[in-house]
Amino acid sequence: MMERLRMSPEGMQDHELLEALLYFAIPRRDTNPLAHRLISSFGSLHGVLSATYEQLLSVEGVGEYTASMLVCVSRIAARLPSEDAKPPRFASLNSLSEYLARHFERLPYEYLEFYFVDDANVIKFRKRFTEFKGDSVMVSPEEISRVIAAQRATGIVVAHNHPHEGCRPSPEDDEFTAKLAVLCSATGARFLDHIIVGEDGIYSYFREGKVEEYRLMFSLNRIVGGKSL
Repeated sequence: MMERLRMSPEGMQDHELLEALLYFAIPRRDTNPLAHRLISSFGSLHGVLSATYEQLLSVEGVGEYTASMLVCVSRIAARLPSEDAKPPRFASLNSLSEYLARHFERLPYEYLEFYFVDDANVIKFRKRFTEFKGDSVMVSPEEISRVIAAQRATGIVVAHNHPHEGCRPSPEDDEFTAKLAVLCSATGARFLDHIIVGEDGIYSYFREGKVEEYRLMFSLNRIVGGKSL
């Protein structure tokens, strides 16, 4: 059974996958009867993994350890993104903005996310650094630089949400965006956009011309020897 799990799990039936999973909770025992009993009790593999801890304990042969493991697996699976939730291969920043509007619309708190892309604007990596608190974002330039290097990203899109207010940026948002533009210039990455999703729509620093403004500002600073932002 375990060799089949390693070699061709796609060909295994639901009760066989459950049987293999139960080995980890009940080692050195035949778990086939319990796998059948669980599926019979809850109607399907999905039903088993949707059952509560107390419901699982009501099945003969399920102890506290087994029930805890099944609930844990269920909660992990529930947190995996669906195909619709995966970041898109965006053809334009407009298409990414539309995705982000859906992505952030149900989040009750303010979050800051970075999207690291390659030359073809394919998202290679997404990282949620922290809750966003204006000028107190707990993410260092060194940490961002490490991710850029590790993912070999050539471009960055940053996004955050205003769950209970409009999408217009605050002065702290502007300051953060300017600093990020400087960091991207210093590391050789393209700063593509900072997108803010609010109750009234989406604000894009790119569409507002701010990205180009920051780029020119940084270039001018280098030419005249001014201080970095």
